Amino acid sequence: MRKWLKRIGVFLLFFFILLNFITAFHAYKFAHFYDKKDISEIGFGKRDIPGKLSFIFFGPKYPKSEITKRPGFKYTDTTITSSDGFKLAAWQLRHDVTDSVIPKGTVILFHGATSCRSDLVEEIDAVYKMGWDVFTIDFRGNGESDGYTTTFSFHEIDDVKAAYDFIKASGEKKIVLYGESMGAATVLRATALYKLDLYGIISDGAFGSLKEGVEGRIRTMGLPAEPIANLICFWGSVEEWYWIFGIKPTEYAKKITCPILIEWGSIDERVKRSEAELIYKNLASVNKKFIEYKGCGHESFYAKLPQEWVKNVSAFLNR
Repeated sequence: MRKWLKRIGVFLLFFFILLNFITAFHAYKFAHFYDKKDISEIGFGKRDIPGKLSFIFFGPKYPKSEITKRPGFKYTDTTITSSDGFKLAAWQLRHDVTDSVIPKGTVILFHGATSCRSDLVEEIDAVYKMGWDVFTIDFRGNGESDGYTTTFSFHEIDDVKAAYDFIKASGEKKIVLYGESMGAATVLRATALYKLDLYGIISDGAFGSLKEGVEGRIRTMGLPAEPIANLICFWGSVEEWYWIFGIKPTEYAKKITCPILIEWGSIDERVKRSEAELIYKNLASVNKKFIEYKGCGHESFYAKLPQEWVKNVSAFLNR
């Protein structure tokens, strides 16, 4: 009996070490991007055995996002610099005096993880048509900005602050921050920690905590969220030198006092209803609204329900 218990103990220890080895590599790959030329395009099912083992044990390489679409209106390419030295690629759309539109303010848009400003083109054009000037950036590590690493909102709040400061310095009085997914979580964190003076916030699909965000991503891969999420968050914290478990938009919400619109998709597999509702519940703002988009997942609500999205966002911006 003792012999079998010892064998079981050895096996469990081996499995625990192996699981930590695998999740440590996957945590690193989650947060780092690569040029497409450095990534194998062979799918998992078509790989040979060594290739499949490499994928499982060391994780896949994710490509750095690229600009594939551009705004449909006149825009200016520009670059701003974060407080820690990252050059951030940006687009600025301003209503010219010749188009007879007096801009109502400026909306700054922020994309989600593994994405870039190119994926916000439809929202950019829609907001511009509502009579607002628009500014948007690629977060560090994404698109045409510096770097190949993401911290899923930890350092990205400096990118939000840089964009805010750039528009504020132009004399703009009415600034709205709009974020999708990680961009939404980053906006909440930056607003709370930097005490940004805003006309409003539009938050689409923000995760309740970064750990829950990792759980959601793992669920979409068809894997059990735990203990994988905990291990990935732990090793990610060790590798990138920031405490992933401490990033909680539900807590930052308690310091948000400006008007805010929380939007969530009814079939979102990544962000649970409980996460979105807790963010909404914790908001310190007296002017807040929660909107659920029926039949939408973790995706662009404009792309799925453009008329409904325009109606809701326009009502919030032009209140």
